[in-house]
Amino acid sequence: MKKTLSAFAVALVLSSLMSMPAGAKTISVTSFGAKANDKKDDTAAIQKAIDSAPSGATVTIPKGTFYSQQIYLRRNITLKASKKTIMKKKFFAKHPENAFIVFHPLKKGYTGFSKVTIEGGTWDGGIHKDNAKNYHKGIEVDHGHNLKIKNMTWKNFSGMHIIEVNAVKNATINHINISNHYLYTGKKRSQNLIGGLAIEFDSAIKGQGTSLPNDNTVCTNITVSNCQLNNVLSGIGSHHNESQYYSHMHKNFTVKNNVVNNVRGDAIELDNIKKVTCSGNKGKNIARNFIDYYHSDDVNSSNNSATCKAYGIDVREGGKVTLTNENFPDVYAYFGSPTITANNCVFAGVVDH
Repeated sequence: MKKTLSAFAVALVLSSLMSMPAGAKTISVTSFGAKANDKKDDTAAIQKAIDSAPSGATVTIPKGTFYSQQIYLRRNITLKASKKTIMKKKFFAKHPENAFIVFHPLKKGYTGFSKVTIEGGTWDGGIHKDNAKNYHKGIEVDHGHNLKIKNMTWKNFSGMHIIEVNAVKNATINHINISNHYLYTGKKRSQNLIGGLAIEFDSAIKGQGTSLPNDNTVCTNITVSNCQLNNVLSGIGSHHNESQYYSHMHKNFTVKNNVVNNVRGDAIELDNIKKVTCSGNKGKNIARNFIDYYHSDDVNSSNNSATCKAYGIDVREGGKVTLTNENFPDVYAYFGSPTITANNCVFAGVVDH
């Protein structure tokens, strides 16, 4: 039987084609109605550009100031703001974690996406003090592989994490500046949110993150480099070291050449990970530990230095850990594992358990 499209369906297809330049792989949000510097809500225009972009396309946000609510990624695309783009939070409608950029593909394993890049711009949450009202994140992505987040500035947020990556394989996060990460004091979350890492990696395990489905997928092949964090609750890593997660360890993390200053909690938490390289990270004015390795194995940690108020390096319940050229002359290290090797390291002392 011959099938025909309705007039409405034909018009819808033609409208979509007409709004996108022929053969375009780069699509500007301004082609869909977003306008810089007018202080109006650009969410609908930005979302339409993303929804209209074919897999592999680049959606650009030009220079100027734009206002937006949540932006939902749908498929393999690059979302690229210019160096002079300023994105301001208009307000966030109801969403479980109130993130600025969200990609929840609702797929198992690493099958939700195969190539996503988010880059550029200054993203401003508009929060300037601890408060009981605003609980939100910057980016939340899960269940896919080949993720890049780069060359971005995030500032003035309150809540848990600024960048949260769950159940992702092959992710690089580099040249990210994060500042002014404030404490949420309201009732939406009951735990102490000072432990909220600005850049966080979680597994798709019930009780960790917000990724769905909960199929026990971990993060693997992760690199965080050349990021600068200042005035944050806690810094970089994965902090779920509870025993119920021991059978699902993250794998192959590299954290290098980052600067983490003025932190209320821990600066770097690399817990429950199999194979870690952590090198060349620096920090000052850290209220707790600079680096944690809880229940991690095959760890190579070198050339890190900071001023902090607790332990320079805290190792507990893990496997093999090798420390080389670590420099924490003013604070102790905590060695809670029998398989630690320290070469040419400087600590004020060692608490050895």
